[in-house]
Amino acid sequence: MARKTNKEALKNALQDLSKDKFSEFCHRLRDRRGSPRVSYSDVEDKNVLQITDLMVSFFTESNVLQVARVLLRQINCNQEAETLSPEIKAPVDKGKPTIHKNCAAGGKGLKAKKKDPILSSRKIEFGKYEGKTFKWLSENDLNYIGFIVANHMQQRKETTYRSGQMANKDSLTKYAKANPKAWEEVKFCQEMEKAKKRSLQPGQEGKALVGFGCYRSMTLEDLYESKNEKIISYVDFIRTTSTPSTKMELAQRYILQRDKEQPAAPNRPNTSAVPKAAKKPSSASASEVGPKQKKSKKAKTTDE
Repeated sequence: MARKTNKEALKNALQDLSKDKFSEFCHRLRDRRGSPRVSYSDVEDKNVLQITDLMVSFFTESNVLQVARVLLRQINCNQEAETLSPEIKAPVDKGKPTIHKNCAAGGKGLKAKKKDPILSSRKIEFGKYEGKTFKWLSENDLNYIGFIVANHMQQRKETTYRSGQMANKDSLTKYAKANPKAWEEVKFCQEMEKAKKRSLQPGQEGKALVGFGCYRSMTLEDLYESKNEKIISYVDFIRTTSTPSTKMELAQRYILQRDKEQPAAPNRPNTSAVPKAAKKPSSASASEVGPKQKKSKKAKTTDE
């Protein structure tokens, strides 16, 4: 007889629970204090199979039974807890092991690949996108992921405080690390913050990054002083925009300030230096001169 896996054992134990006990089990699951935390939205309206998959994804197959036993005992389902024998092991692949190209970096690449589908379905529990999945967020507002994760990573350096929201941000961070585009956005937001701190020093305003558009990675100083025709045109667009966005407003303020500091903006042609064309006499003027000259000559001859 084939040995059951931990996942199968958990599924069987949960199927033996009454409807009320299963509901109580889910309640205990989302209220547990250990890490990782499970949110209300993760377990809401989920069936046995979905809760089984959820727990395996959160706690791994090798640790999930230990968590389940604790929760079962908390709801006085001791008999079901005993059926989850610690001797049941996760299946072992006896074939040739597959080595992921990122395994050299602590195996993060392979781990992220396995968790990515589950993390994609996790939901944001705060802010303007509350209720949206991580996947939806990565497809609609990568900059928001970058901003939230970059700030959260900085917070994590300063505190180990745990809360439902912090746990949700921890999960979003894991998702971002597994998503190349999202992680690129996180790194960009970190560079933005570093540049912003540099720009707060006296006389260093131009060290801030543009932060938007196709030249967002350039500093304001490099953008303004560029001799590239496309960039010059882009600077002029920012300069003349009447309703700039928040980030563009900062760039516009810098550009206009630089314009004031010099006689003519380097990115605009200096039309005042172009000489005006000499005014040609009109045909009417020329015709008037002729007869007068002749008359004057005739008068002089008569006098003589």
